[in-house]
Amino acid sequence: MKVDKIKILSTFFGIGYLPYFPGTWATLVGIGIYFLLRNNFIIYIFVSALIFTLGLLVCTKAETIFGKKDSHFIVIDEIAAILILLVLTHKLVQHNLFFIILAFFIFRILDIIKPYPIKKIENFSGSWGIMLDDIVACFYTIFFMKLINLFIWR
Repeated sequence: MKVDKIKILSTFFGIGYLPYFPGTWATLVGIGIYFLLRNNFIIYIFVSALIFTLGLLVCTKAETIFGKKDSHFIVIDEIAAILILLVLTHKLVQHNLFFIILAFFIFRILDIIKPYPIKKIENFSGSWGIMLDDIVACFYTIFFMKLINLFIWR
């Protein structure tokens, strides 16, 4: 794959180049994709799987291009993770903007502070380390959202 294609995909069409909080902006773009596709579940699943797969294919090469392990320019992982998170919590978030906002904040906090084992997973080499740490943060977020739903909203 050519360098330009790797940069375009790993930065998710340039979002990773934003000067402040590119991972946060990428997460918001992922939420936007959710809103665009949530009424067509098949297409949503396909797009989510495609973005995750593309992330696995390009992130190792993107690290080499950007010259840094899990460079802040690489944001395809945040988009893939938030899409997976929102599909797995679809019943909670489908009619409740509060839970979408909650998912966004919990996910971003966990992705930034990287509690165990997220930090350890981030150290995996290449694409797997880049993609899986965000996926684990996604599953932690789902856990916290379910707890909040169980104890606060029910």
